[in-house]
Amino acid sequence: SSSSSSSSSSFKTSCLPPPVPPGIPEGEGALVALAARGGKIGARAWLRRVGASALDDVASFRDAFFSERESESESESLSDGPSAEKEFSRALEQTWWVLHRFELALPEGVETWVFDAYAVDDDAKVAHAKVAHQTLPGGDRCEFELTRTKRSVKQTSSAVTEEQNEPFDDTFDAPPEGYRGGFDARWPRVACAKESLVEEEKTNAPPLTVAAGRGDGGHVLLRPSVNGVPAPGWFAIDTSSCGNAIDPEYADALNMPAFGRLAVVGAAAASLAGAFRRADRIDVGACRVASPLFMEQALAGAMRCPALTSGGSSPSGVSDASSSSGRLLGTLGTDFLQHCVLEIRAPKRVPGSPKPPTFEILAHDPAAFAANTPARVAVAWQRVTWISGAPHVRARVFVADDSLSPEPPAERKRSPAEPRRSPPSKNPENPEEENDTDALDGRLFRLALGAGGTGAIVAQRAAVEWRMIERTMGLQPGGVLSAAGSERARFARVDEEVVTGRLARLEFRGASFDTVRALTHTNGDPPDLGFSPHVDGALCADLFRGCDVVLDLANDRVAVVQRER
Repeated sequence: SSSSSSSSSSFKTSCLPPPVPPGIPEGEGALVALAARGGKIGARAWLRRVGASALDDVASFRDAFFSERESESESESLSDGPSAEKEFSRALEQTWWVLHRFELALPEGVETWVFDAYAVDDDAKVAHAKVAHQTLPGGDRCEFELTRTKRSVKQTSSAVTEEQNEPFDDTFDAPPEGYRGGFDARWPRVACAKESLVEEEKTNAPPLTVAAGRGDGGHVLLRPSVNGVPAPGWFAIDTSSCGNAIDPEYADALNMPAFGRLAVVGAAAASLAGAFRRADRIDVGACRVASPLFMEQALAGAMRCPALTSGGSSPSGVSDASSSSGRLLGTLGTDFLQHCVLEIRAPKRVPGSPKPPTFEILAHDPAAFAANTPARVAVAWQRVTWISGAPHVRARVFVADDSLSPEPPAERKRSPAEPRRSPPSKNPENPEEENDTDALDGRLFRLALGAGGTGAIVAQRAAVEWRMIERTMGLQPGGVLSAAGSERARFARVDEEVVTGRLARLEFRGASFDTVRALTHTNGDPPDLGFSPHVDGALCADLFRGCDVVLDLANDRVAVVQRER
């Protein structure tokens, strides 16, 4: 058991002993290596024979085999019993394989699954493992036991297969990822409703300005209310993370129960582990989310944050009666951001002005924003592509001014790592809705507002393809990149393989940025970046100055709107 305590309360979390993975079966096996795009091994699978484990229910395989033969015997003559026994023995010893072990390469390490106790259910007639054992990269282990199986037949399409005159069934298709259509019935859009508003008032709900600020790396910070109490510090917006994080001391002060444990990879490939915490609710502007889930992370020293003023106003001008030195208390990922429309207003400092620019965040109710979308935002919408739970957007890249070159630069051509995009699909709730958010060409980048200190990070593959270092006269920088989720800020020399340069321009549908600071890693992308082979890099928080950024992730779109230069 483990315990954590604060000045006001103490909590204990008891854990069962970690489960032991199934043993290695006897007999022959087979190893299958699955290569990810780019030629790297992304997964390995070990197969074994049915019956190699003492927990396999071989009798259920035999019953299913003979049951199928009996159904076929109604239309054709089959051989006698002894011959059928030989066929079953031959299938058991030479034909049938089942998955024993599966290893998946992740940025934080290798995740391993081991399966055992195979059987065939009487109703579903599908072979399945009754036990699945998971070992996470951080060493945490889980065991899952199958209690029920069901064969599902979904009649949702008039399409028929070429070989059988039966409706097409996509029930067990892999979830869409990457270039999916604008609407998918299996993944309905997130709806948000504020409890204090009646149904007819939702479309007229005013946006609420949230206390906001920027971290020293350009991070986007806001101040929510957790369990009805304004947070005494900041939460960082982290679009690269699916979940939310919270400082354990702050969670203890709110009496948030702890359970479970998870290990993930953080900034600079540091291993981060912590229990889960559950809050009653969290409020950000017009958005309220009930029972949000957080993971413990020590965040107090992750970055320097602006101070919360006492009895005056926060950096955004919102009245605030509390005081704090400006600690980082948590992060909010896409799990929360899909419940609201977040409008980030980030003007540049006026030349010669002694005052910093007024940084603001507005949290809109999605229904109200959809009914009253400003024209400047409507024309700037761009489609979001979801890869591994993180939003990705397109931007046109100009590495350097090559206007005199007879050939178009490499970054202006289609990326060789991109898959073919699927045609946009219609929303059945509004078939007349036009999806014109795909009009922008360009390269695909992860939207990474949780990373700061630079405008963009270019994947090593793309940097080589573009000849970025040669064309931008790259330099080896000093200092350090800061990111939400690390235990503390470390002021140390950057790796010798990290090189920075200035991209001539990045263009979005509604904005453009000149002389963008970008870095790359000449010895390969570090594991904490976790880039998909399809993308060319990440767009970081420090890029977005002198613009408004509108995140409408529930509807798979973002807008970057230029402010007056």
